Amino acid sequence: MASTKTETRGRKRLLTETDILDMAVDMGLEDLTMTRLANALNVGTATLYQYFKNRRELLRAAAVHSLSLTRFQYPIDTGQPWEDLAREYAQTTRMILSENPSFIHNMQITEYGFEVHFELSERFVASMKSRGFSSKDGMKLYHLMAMVGSVGAIERVRYQDLALRDETIGEFAERLFEPHGAGKYPHVAEGFSVLTYEPDEKFYMMLECIFHTFRAEMAKT
Repeated sequence: MASTKTETRGRKRLLTETDILDMAVDMGLEDLTMTRLANALNVGTATLYQYFKNRRELLRAAAVHSLSLTRFQYPIDTGQPWEDLAREYAQTTRMILSENPSFIHNMQITEYGFEVHFELSERFVASMKSRGFSSKDGMKLYHLMAMVGSVGAIERVRYQDLALRDETIGEFAERLFEPHGAGKYPHVAEGFSVLTYEPDEKFYMMLECIFHTFRAEMAKT
């Protein structure tokens, strides 16, 4: 009688919440469904519902998790002046979004994008309150830093696209402007050097305008 050999393979590694979130981010959040995600993880959809009660909760968690996967971390409050901390937030936002352009849509207008904002704004406003800001003014400043970071990211992506064609933004604008000349757009011609500011110059110019306004408001209190 032939003997029966029992093969021991060891216990299968348990699925973790991080495994789920990593896969969700890899697949992209825009059209993600629980069924597609479960298939990618080789589990049943019921398994996912053991970790997240619905798709909305999963997407929110994945959006927040996606920030931890970037090589840019949001700044730590070390007691630096409020302008420095706010500038660091805007700079980091710009770098994250320009390196991950799909985040520009996800983090701004989708419902799970708001979860990211809740996480970041709570931390930011708390830091600003410790520097004499009200919660409302801290939130205003946070929104402005997020907006400047987003616009700065768009400019940076456009600039990177031009660089791939071995052309600066100034050269690109001049090439398009040349057929019209100063005769058609005399005022544009006078201010053309400002029109062709590079992304960093525009970014810091916007920041300084915002900081000037807040410094004036802070001086009144």
